[in-house]
Order: sequence, then C-alpha cells, then structure tokens
Amino acid sequence: MRAGSTDVTVDGSGRPATVLADLVYDSAEVSPEGRLLGRPGDGQWQPITATELRSEVSSLAKGFIAAGIGVGDRVGLILGNRHEWVLVSFALWTLGAVAVPLDPASATTRVRDVLRHCRPAAVLVEGDEHARIATECRDTIPDLGRVWRLDQDGLTAISRLGTYMESSAVYQRKTQTHSEHPATITYKEHDPGQVRTHGELLAEAGHVASEYLDPLLALDADTPGRGPAAVVHLPLWHPSIQVLLLACVLRQVYTGVVALEPGHPDGGGARTLQHHWQQFRPTLLLGLPAELQEIYRGARERAQRSGAETLHTFEAAAEIAGRFGATDRPGRWLRMRRAMNEWMYAKIREGAGGEVAAALSIGPLPDWLDNFLAGVGISTGQTPQIPGLEVLTAAQETVGGAAAFTPDPDAQPAETPRSGNEGGTWEWADPSVQETPAPRPDTAPPGGPTSTQEANRLLVSLIQAHPLIGHAVILDEGWPVRAVLVTVSVDELEVWRLDQGKPLATSWRALVGDPDLRSQVWSIVNQANGRVAPELALRDVTVLPVTFTVDNGYLDTSGHPDVAAVTRDFVAEISAMYRWHPLSD
Repeated sequence: MRAGSTDVTVDGSGRPATVLADLVYDSAEVSPEGRLLGRPGDGQWQPITATELRSEVSSLAKGFIAAGIGVGDRVGLILGNRHEWVLVSFALWTLGAVAVPLDPASATTRVRDVLRHCRPAAVLVEGDEHARIATECRDTIPDLGRVWRLDQDGLTAISRLGTYMESSAVYQRKTQTHSEHPATITYKEHDPGQVRTHGELLAEAGHVASEYLDPLLALDADTPGRGPAAVVHLPLWHPSIQVLLLACVLRQVYTGVVALEPGHPDGGGARTLQHHWQQFRPTLLLGLPAELQEIYRGARERAQRSGAETLHTFEAAAEIAGRFGATDRPGRWLRMRRAMNEWMYAKIREGAGGEVAAALSIGPLPDWLDNFLAGVGISTGQTPQIPGLEVLTAAQETVGGAAAFTPDPDAQPAETPRSGNEGGTWEWADPSVQETPAPRPDTAPPGGPTSTQEANRLLVSLIQAHPLIGHAVILDEGWPVRAVLVTVSVDELEVWRLDQGKPLATSWRALVGDPDLRSQVWSIVNQANGRVAPELALRDVTVLPVTFTVDNGYLDTSGHPDVAAVTRDFVAEISAMYRWHPLSD
C-alpha cells in the first residue's frame, strides 16, 4: 500500500487511492471508454470518457504549472455550476494546489474578504463584477498573479500555456502530493475557512458512496444499458455537494453538472430541471426534496393540461402509488390496482427522463413524497439534513444564495492553509468516527459572535448538533467561569459503549461518569469553542446522569432546558466542577 493511502478504491483498480486525482487516473486505467462526465451542448449532452477526462485534466494541470501555480497554492473558484468546475478542480488536485470554491452569488464584500483571507495565487471567475473585484485585489494581495475569465476565454486560456510541456511534469507533481495535503478550503457562515485534505475527502466520498449511492445503484445494476447516470443540480461550492460529486466519480457514475440560474425559486426552474432530465436521461436522481417534488408537480401539470378526465386519472393513480409505497406488504387488491396504473407511472417516470430507477434526496423527504416515488417505481434514499441547505429544502429559496458573512476587518490572512477538521463535524461524516478537534485560535474567528448571548446560542447549537449530546446548559453570569452542563443520548451512549469496548454490565450512571466519556464530551465542547472568541469560550464541562424531559421538569413545554430546575437539582455536580475554579481568571 502506498504511503498515506486510504481504503477508498476505484472499482477494478486493485489499489487504494492516495489523492483525489487518483479517481480520474485510476478510472482511465480500469475503464478507458467509460463515460464519467457530460458536457452540455446544443440540445444534447456530449459524454467525456475516462481517458478524455484524464487528458483534459492533464492539459489543464500543465497550464497551471506553466502559470506558476505550485504545491499548496490556493486558487479561487468563483464559479457557478458548470462542467469546467470539475475539470479545474481535478487539475488543481493533480498538481497539489488547493481549490477555494466560493458561491458566485456572494456579496462583493464577502468575495473581497475571502480572497484577502486565503491569499490565492490565481482566481477563476465568470462575469464582469467578480473579474473586477479579483483584479482590484491584486493591489492588496501580493500572491495573486492571474485572473482567468471562463465566460470569455474558457479553459483554453489556461491549457494553452502548457502546450509544449512534457506530461512527466504533471506526473511528478501528482506523485509529490499526499493524502495529508490540503485539497480545499471552504468558507461558510461565521467560519474563517475549513480545510479538507485529500485523505479526508476521499474517506468521506467513500462513506457517501457505500452508505447512500451503492444501495441505489444496485437497483439497476442488472439492467442492460449505458450504466448509471446522474444529474447534479446542486451548488458545487457547498462542501457536502463536492463530496457527493467525488462519490459519483468514485463509482464511475456518468454525471452531468447542470447550471443554476440565480434568482429562481429552485435555482434553475422546474421546467429547466425537467428539460435536463429528459435530455440526459439519468438512472439516478440527485436533488433536494423540493426538486424531487417536481416529478409529482410536473406530471400533475401535464395531466391538467390534457383535461379534467386525465387529471382525475392521474390523481387516482397517485393515490394508489402513495398507498402502495407506504406498505412493505401490499395486499393482492393493491398490487392489482398498481399494475393497472403502470401506464400512468411510466408517463410519470418519462418526465424524469424515462430511465430513472432511484432517487437520492439531499435531506429528509416528506413521507407522502417518499411513498409516491416508491409507488411509481422510483426507489428512494435520503441523507440527513445538511447544514447550509436546510432553507433551500424547506422554502425552495435560491440555490446558491449568499449566506451571511461578516468577517473581522482586523483579521489577518493565513500564511499557509491550515490542516485538520477546523470547521466542525463534517456533514457527511460517519458519526461513529471520532475526530480530534483543532486547537482553539487565540483570536476571534472572522464573523464570529460578539456578544455573550450570541456566543451562547452558537455554542449550544454546535454542541447539541453532535449525536452523542442530548442537551446543553451554559453557566455564565454569577458563576466563577463559563462552563456547560450536558446530557447524553441514551441510544448514542450505547453505541459509544460498544465502540469503546466498555463492559455491557457497566451501568448507565457509571458510563456517564467514565473519564473517557468526559474526554470525548470535552473534545466536542472544545471544538465548538473554536467558533467563538477566547473570552467567550467554555472552560469546563460536566456530564449529568439524567436525560431532560418535560415529564421530569427539566424541559419546558417548548422543549428548552429549564435552567433554574437544572441548577437547583444538580448543586452537587456543579459544586464539584467549580471546586477547581474558585475564582474567574
């Protein structure tokens, strides 16, 4: 096994991947004519084979090398969804550079602040406004050498720089890149920049592939045809969508990247999305619940345009589909009714391209939609809710809308990319995997909370977001130092017991007092501390031997902890914690 390799392997390659570029290069060796990426054209998609993708990635990597992009250099990608995003990212990863994607709908001040913070060696943009901002930043960012506009020159302006360069230069750079090297820096709300390494992204892509894609891809594995195909109509600047894209490449899913149109309720329009489905003819749908709902809504609109009788037939068939999908053991009568409506379900599937067999929802599906899709013959899977996409799922707001970002004007740019999981628990991460928190910074992160009340809300939300934690109560005013009381989830505590090899005979109360558990909980708290200023950080933690419920009086009717009741009944635990903190610093 190569140094720094992971357990992630492209099917058929026989060796684990070390860096992200291996996904492309190994795919070209295993299946040179296999289709990996779609290039949109006039009315149709042009497939790019694994060999062609490797060639285009290599050409771009030569151009970047010729332009002076070195190992560890940051390159800003202020781009919307387009297939060039994929080519550029893999080219940068091939030569050991770091991609810094940014939402193209971001405000001007945010773009400027992010560029100032990450100090890129080059920036790729589309549109006059971002080109102007990036060009102006050259005066204050000495490292920024080139600004490329893809909407004018495309990728040719980059690749032609390395026309006469030997391929060995790219190979040499690729072999010098290792799994622990940074691959991306992602800027999210109130976050100074989250660094992900090649190894971390590969591991997360492998987890997504095995946990979410494989069960759905297996549904049409025995169906003759062109192989699995999917359309990505999700913002590529979002870190979790980047992982999803990598998982598709890992499983050699023929993937088409669809452009998002800012300002429209679903980031491109229902008719635009259905148009791409019908052109690309995916076997797997990837989308937010609001986008997958277009299967139902589009079919109903078509039925309505055909007249009242057709609409009545559709609604009756939809009801049967919902009832069929809601049960694991449909009776003979229900099976017969579903079979009689198969012609209608075929029309519904045709609205999504006609070849769709499964759909992966990015976020929980409403029960009615899950049952409806299963009933019409589209098997479903769904991920947990992903931070940063909740609003898009619930309210169908613009995909790609700018998130709030208010950096500290006095913050200094990072000299080098930081490593480690500095942005919190990764959204796709397997919750059984425990991550070591990064050390808390000595200065407040840009855009972090400035008041005690804001800091408390942020800390509680971050701590309670971990599956091991039930509730958190912060002690601040009137106490020697800022500390937190937490409860643990009973179910997750059992998972932790098995993972840590604790005896099954150990009582629940004894587990709560286990030093290893306290250490794990403190890691969670300390990781949350990294999101606030040092003076607002929590200095200690106590795990309470209880769960908070409304019945025992520790939660109010709105589901929030009753601080007065908690501090009254756990005086002994609080006193024991503050025994070591008689005075505040």
